[in-house]
Formats: sequence, C-alpha cells, structure tokens
Amino acid sequence: MAKKALVKTEEKPAETQKKRAAIYVIYDKDGVLSEYREYFLKELKKVTDRIVVVANGVLNPESRDKLYEITDDFFVRENSGYDSGAFRAGMNYISWDTLQNEYDELILCNDSMLGPIYPFAEIFGKMEDSDADIWSIQKIFGNKDIHTIRGDYKFPNGVKETLTIPFCVVRKKYLRSYEFKEWWTKDFPIKNYGDASYFNEFGFSEYLRNSGFRLGFFMDDTLKSYADNLATVFPYKCFLENNINLFKIKAFENDSVNTPYFITLRYCYGKEPRQLLEHLDKHTNFDTGLIWDTILRKSNLYDIWLQNQLEYIVPKDYVKGAYTYKKKIAVIAHIYYADLVEEAAYYGDNFPKDTDFYITVSSEETEAEVKRIFAEKKFSFTVTLIPNVGRDVPALWVTYAHIVTGGEYDYICFYHDKKSNHGQFSASGETYKLNSYENLFGTKNVVKNVINLFEQNKRLGVLGAKNAYHAFYFASVQSNGHRVTEQIIKFAKKLDLKVPFFPNKTMCAPYGSVFWFRADALKKAVGTGFDYSDFDVGLDIDGTVLHAIERMYGIIAQDSGYYYANVINDDNARSDLVNYQYMLNDLVDIIKPYVSFYSYEQLKINLTNYMQNSKNAILDAKGKPAVVSMAHMTASEYAKLGINQQEFLEIVSTKLLIKKLVKRLIPKSLWNRLHEGRAAKIAAHKK
Repeated sequence: MAKKALVKTEEKPAETQKKRAAIYVIYDKDGVLSEYREYFLKELKKVTDRIVVVANGVLNPESRDKLYEITDDFFVRENSGYDSGAFRAGMNYISWDTLQNEYDELILCNDSMLGPIYPFAEIFGKMEDSDADIWSIQKIFGNKDIHTIRGDYKFPNGVKETLTIPFCVVRKKYLRSYEFKEWWTKDFPIKNYGDASYFNEFGFSEYLRNSGFRLGFFMDDTLKSYADNLATVFPYKCFLENNINLFKIKAFENDSVNTPYFITLRYCYGKEPRQLLEHLDKHTNFDTGLIWDTILRKSNLYDIWLQNQLEYIVPKDYVKGAYTYKKKIAVIAHIYYADLVEEAAYYGDNFPKDTDFYITVSSEETEAEVKRIFAEKKFSFTVTLIPNVGRDVPALWVTYAHIVTGGEYDYICFYHDKKSNHGQFSASGETYKLNSYENLFGTKNVVKNVINLFEQNKRLGVLGAKNAYHAFYFASVQSNGHRVTEQIIKFAKKLDLKVPFFPNKTMCAPYGSVFWFRADALKKAVGTGFDYSDFDVGLDIDGTVLHAIERMYGIIAQDSGYYYANVINDDNARSDLVNYQYMLNDLVDIIKPYVSFYSYEQLKINLTNYMQNSKNAILDAKGKPAVVSMAHMTASEYAKLGINQQEFLEIVSTKLLIKKLVKRLIPKSLWNRLHEGRAAKIAAHKK
C-alpha cells in the first residue's frame, strides 16, 4: 500500500512564473555526492531555471558523472571561506550582470539540509503573497537580551530576527539592488564558523534591515520562545506545526562534542529526531534510507545512537504486533562448560521450533553433553569440536563464518556460556550474563519481538542487550583503554572499515558478546577469512584482539550501512529506571552544592571540546592512539579550557568533593583540629 502524505496544504492558485537561479553548496570529505544531495537537486530543479553546484574541497569521478545528469553548472573549489566563499564564487561564476538582469530570484542553499518531504512548489506557493525582499525557510528568533553571537560579534541592542542561510531566497528587488552586490563583494575575512555565521546570517540580516529591505520567513511565530536549537532539537514539531519540510542533518547525527546531548536535555526527553524518522517512514513517501545512508557513512555511531535513541523495549510476556516471519533463523553458540549445556538447551527452547543451532565446543565431554541434551530436545543442531583458543570468537569468525555469508539466514543469534565472576562475588558475573540472556532471548515472546524489530527497522544491523551498570561494570564501557584502542585500529584496517572512530568516545557494542544480527550487517567482516591462530591470545584477553572485536560489532555493522541498537525487556526496564534514577540522584547530591547547572554544563562543553580538538585526544604524532589524562594536564592546558586547575580538580574529584562536604557540615573548630592533626602526621613522616 502506498504511503499517505502527512501534510496536506490548502488549494492555491499556481504561483506567478519567475525565472530562478540557485547556488547549492556541498562539502564532503570523501568527495561523495550522496543520494540525499541528488534527491534535493532533482527536486530543486523543478522550481528553478538554473542550478550552479559549488563543491568545496573534493569531488570524486562518480559524483561528477551524477552531477552531469542533473546540471552542467558545477565546479570544485578550494575549501575556504565556508558557505560564504562558495556562494560568492557561485555568483562570480554566473556573473553579476547575468544575475541582476536575467533572474527574478536567487536561491542560496547548502547540503546541511535534508528533504524536501513535499514539493518545493508548495513552499514557494505559501510565500507567494509575502512582501519580503528576501526570505528563509527557518529563522532565528530575536532576543533583545543577547548582545554577542558566535565569534563575539556585538549587537548592543540585542539580536533581531535572523535569516538562516541553508535555504534562503533573494527576490528581484534586493537581487537587483546596489546593496546586494555591495555586501557579497565585501573583503570580509572568513576564518571560522563564527565569521561565517555573522556574514551569512546575523550581520547579513542586520545589514539588510538597516538598508530598508524586508525580511520574511516560511516559519511563523508559533514556536517563538519555545526553545532555541529548534532545527536540531525539535524537528518533528517544526514539521507538524510549521510544515517545515527541510531538516538539518544534525538533527539525526548531532555531534556529542560540539553540541553535547545534554543541551537537548535542557528542554526535553530528546524524542523528536526518532519521532520524525518514524513518522516520515510510516506516513510519507519520503525515503528515510537517504537519512540513514548519510549519517551512517560520515558520523560517529555513538552520536547516531544518542540522537536517535537507539534503545528498544520489548514485552516479555506477549508479542507486540503481528508476528509473520516465516523463514528459519540460526543460532551460533560456543559452549565451554559441560555443566552449562543444560542451561543453553533451556534457553534454546525459546527460539522458533525450526531454528538451526550451530554449536562449537572445546572438549569431548562438552561435545557429548551437547549431542545428548540437544538430541533429547529434538533441536536441529550441528556441533563442532574446535581448538581451545580465542574463547567464543572463533565460533563466529572461523568455524561458522560460512553460515553468516551463505545467504540462507536473514537473522542470527550469537551467544556463549559464562561462568567468570569478574568481581568479588559470583553474583556479579551471573547477573551480567542474565542481563544478556533475558533481554535477547529470555522468553519465546522476547525472541519474536526481537525478530519483529529487525523486520520493522530495515537498517537495524546488530542488537545487543542494554549495558549493565551494576558492580564494577558501572564504568567499564565508557572508554576503551590504550591497549584496546590499538587493537581496534589495527583490526579496523584489516577489515577495511571506513566509518569514523574516536577512541575517546563510548563504543556502541554488545558488551559481553551476546547479540542478534542481520547477516548482511556482518557478512563483509566475518567473510574476510580468518583462522583459529588469529585469535590465539593466551589466557589473558584484556587489551587483546578479542576485547577489540567485542567493541567493534557496532562499527562493523555501520560500515555496511546498518546501525547498532540495544534492547531490554519490559520487566528489566522497570528495574533499570529505578537504578538510573538512584545513580542520577546520587550524582546530583555530590555536584549540586558546588556547581550551578549552567557552569557545570559549560565546563563539560569546554572539556569535551578540548578532548576532541586536541590531536593527542585521538592519535599522537606517530599515528598511535594517545590517551589524555585530565589528572596529568599542566596548568597551562587547564588555562586553555578557561578554568583554574585547582577549581577543576575540586569539581570533578569525588574525594575533594566529599572533603568539602564534610568541611561544610562539621564545626569549624573541629575541622581545624583535624587539619592540624593531619599536618602534624605529614610533617612527622617527612622527618
């Protein structure tokens, strides 16, 4: 059944025929045109007489061939001056005489926008009656209390309503004026994003207003004072309430460093990007694959995971929606312990009756148990005795790699048994294992719900259990460590992975190596061709290729055009919500007395920007992974962050925070006696 258009506009007479030119600026570090850009240009062509494409940086031969099919007017220039330099180059290419004498309107736009969802003609139709001399799709609402903007440009009387350059239309009156050419031929040095924002938007809008021109906006005042960052934080609301059908790519891939996710949390739950994606997919003819293709190729997976909230909750006791999948699935498992075969068979009952089980074992005893118990269960199974190397990894990457690459199965579950405590008590390891088992195949209904997730989300590639945060697992997934990072980079080169990877960001992966996957998502990597010896690392797996692989399943899927997501059943979600709230409350109690929300937020921005921009945060001069420790930074490095070294240590050091809290709560006279006693002990120790 064809999808229904979500937005229905009122019947209007056709707009007055105008001769339009458009300058479309693209930048891609790999020189790729991308299908979303092709789609945008083909739709734009329907309302323009001429399109000039300006590529900043590079353009590969295949993209050049594609552009020839859309427009003969394009050229590649040095990537300098941001959009401003590209727009100016485009105007010079068309020529000022041609622009001002032959065209009624000029569209200035760039590839930061996705869309349109419905035809451009409807946008121009709505703006037909506007008396604006220049208008943009979205706007930055004025604020009399803001006196500086990016780059510290000053506006003593506050910032007024501002055009946004990603899609801006210059009409005849302004296009043919002296002021238009005067502004765009200014010798204005654009060295950074702040300069570009001033020249294209804030300063440009002020100049136009002061010159007596009228500014217009497709967006109305419905969302005024609702929030800033509307384009990235509230794209769904902009669509529903303003019919904004062009969206910032950043809405679906927002960089957690330059625009941290907790900025979104200032306003809301962060639902909007995923709500918009779901709505477009279900209720419009727009191909959301254009969005996924774009962000999966060029964005960090953690940013994608955050921005699109890629964590699913599935019912434990019933199937959500109709379960109609008819093909067989496969389970690949490694069972090491003979006494855990019974447990493996118990969970095996939760898979559909016609499931094919592919089991590896490392001892004849375990092999015999598998054959006995799985036969009793009447499972369809194959068991293979393999060398005792690499733990569970060779089962998938060597023994049964052909099951992944063969094309017989769409969906495969991979798991292994587990006894290791990873802590003082066996309960820690046991509950960690159950976190994976229960959320991925804990009941027959969970299994069917998981398969439905893959059926309903065609870009879902790997699905792991939500991360465990109990015991020492609390901080175990936040960083990779120097040794693991080296292994990840090495293995990624072997697999020829192209997606961006930042060692200082959390890896989205199935920690514990128990997960479901779409065969196509891992086919390329698993089919590379490995031998058991490739995974023979001895007894200590920490910092080895085995730990690297565990963390890489997400980016492996991403490289093949799929995303990684987590899943939790509704029963465990109830526990997690309470646990998360406890952890948050505890954190607030520690931080709140000393740091206001805003200053802590700004501190986090400064710190993350430092980590991102410092060349040592990713690779050192020799190209090897470098780990930056905030505790060992020099005073001058702290100064670059705009904070005092001691102030930083007092804020982030739990020990110092507790010390300050104790100091605040106990009488000053008692504190002084304690302090004097400690000083005396230190002095005696030095002697």
